[in-house]
Amino acid sequence: MVSTLGGNPRLLPWSQAAKTIRDWLDAGRFPVGERLPGEEHLAEALGVARGTVRQALRHLVAQGRLVKEPNRGHVVVGGAANAGLLADAFLLIGEVSDSSTAAHGGHSQALDVSVLRHVQSLGHHVVLLAPERLHQRVIEELVRHRPRGVISGFETVLLPANLNALLALHAGGLPVAVATEAAAAATLDRVIPDHRGATHQLVDHVVARGRRRILRVWTVEPPTPWLRERNPGYEDGIAVHGLVALPVVKALDHYRRVEILDPEVFERRARLFAGHLVEHLRGPQPPDALLAITDADAIAITTACRLGGVDPEKDLDAVGYDGYWGQAWERALEPLAPVFTVVKNNAGIGIALVEAILARQRDPS
Repeated sequence: MVSTLGGNPRLLPWSQAAKTIRDWLDAGRFPVGERLPGEEHLAEALGVARGTVRQALRHLVAQGRLVKEPNRGHVVVGGAANAGLLADAFLLIGEVSDSSTAAHGGHSQALDVSVLRHVQSLGHHVVLLAPERLHQRVIEELVRHRPRGVISGFETVLLPANLNALLALHAGGLPVAVATEAAAAATLDRVIPDHRGATHQLVDHVVARGRRRILRVWTVEPPTPWLRERNPGYEDGIAVHGLVALPVVKALDHYRRVEILDPEVFERRARLFAGHLVEHLRGPQPPDALLAITDADAIAITTACRLGGVDPEKDLDAVGYDGYWGQAWERALEPLAPVFTVVKNNAGIGIALVEAILARQRDPS
């Protein structure tokens, strides 16, 4: 082989080496299925160190141009002519809604919308795949056709089957970036919001208003990774202020929230919350603040307090999370907004996930 390394002085040596090898692949010098020469021969041909070649090969594996096989070395698995649609695509596991709430930074789907917009702004495209499609055959096809990377928000990885599918894609050599606190996803690139710190701050703000009996009203079971972080945040805040931690109220049988205004669903949710809260609201030591999982729950809980004979404007603070109360349709039925909320920047998390994939492509190690 004759070295063609040289060219662009702005590229790092390993990046220039990767470009040269990629040019060889595009030109058909090494057909699909053929094994590349060993690192020593490539280093000699390119006039670089073996470490430089090794880094270039890792990059090309991450891009899906090569695969490293046991006892064979690096084998060509794709070229410009046969890479197909996925070669320049980011695979997004999730859904993109056209609701007004979904585009807001605190809504869970804002992460998916942000990924879509950011990838398009970079000149690439997104292939959207519903989580329920992540079965074994699809995983094998994706590993074979090798998109630039796979991205998933925190809703998708709540199901163990989905997380296992993402781990299988990663094991197949694909860059995978997820938004989750789950320890089982530690081998993936992760963007993790600080739920613990945010919940501690909510307790601080409520205490500053003179509230002392702060009750959590959770609507998820079993605890999700992000909820596992919120509970210690609550306990941290309670301990700092010398207060008594109250047991969690598990309002698990509430009506599922929908994305469009539905007065019947709202009334049923509010009455179910009222049923869970009545013994607390009318007990000898009633709570004076209620922490909800999300803004929509906080708004329904506010109406539930009214049904229980408690004035939420004077006697109690309803506290939300996610920062989308201004766009929530529930406000048309309950005018009082949550006293506090957390503006969780899901749109920013989406951008960070895309950048994590790009960083992994630049440095597969």
